[in-house]
Amino acid sequence: MDYNIHMNKNIQGFTLIELIVTMAVVSIVLLTGIPALNDMTNNNRLVAQINSIAGSVALARSEAIKTGTVVTVCASSDSNTCNVTTWKSGWIVFTDVDKDAVFDSGVDKKIQIQDALNGGTTLTLSGNDSSSGGIYQFLPDGSSRDRDISGSTVGTFTLCPPAGTLTATQQKVKAKAININFIGRASRAEDNDNNNIVENSANPPVDISC
Repeated sequence: MDYNIHMNKNIQGFTLIELIVTMAVVSIVLLTGIPALNDMTNNNRLVAQINSIAGSVALARSEAIKTGTVVTVCASSDSNTCNVTTWKSGWIVFTDVDKDAVFDSGVDKKIQIQDALNGGTTLTLSGNDSSSGGIYQFLPDGSSRDRDISGSTVGTFTLCPPAGTLTATQQKVKAKAININFIGRASRAEDNDNNNIVENSANPPVDISC
């Protein structure tokens, strides 16, 4: 009997107050931690996606120089044709012997296929002629090709996060961009005027628009 009484006295648990305090602390941690985690996840997604288009552009330029032919990068929703201007639908990279931005099976060589982007982001191409927002080409010397064949051109790939609860300004601040210069080299867009918004490759450069 004495043994059982001794054991019961050493049985311990949480009091109601302790449970309430613990739950309150956990709630605070979740409320402050989840938004930060979501923001980090979304930013990492944007970085990965802008790296994808930057890698494709660099690959296209490299292959144009190596193969001595025009290489086309174009938005594509079917992984086979340049059928859209919405780059978030995906894109393809291929040698383009006749420079017409059409993949000719048996003549052209498909170099890369990129699936559609997820997460609700948008990817647009500005510059390089207003009528060719879904196409970018590189000449055998590595320079970027103007779609009206008048000469080389500059362009900017802009990746914007989904609007959601973000304001237009917040979208611009979080956006990523790649600028391509006249000789075809790509570089990350930078905030040169310290307003927290990256700038495109226009002359003079202006803040990117989402």
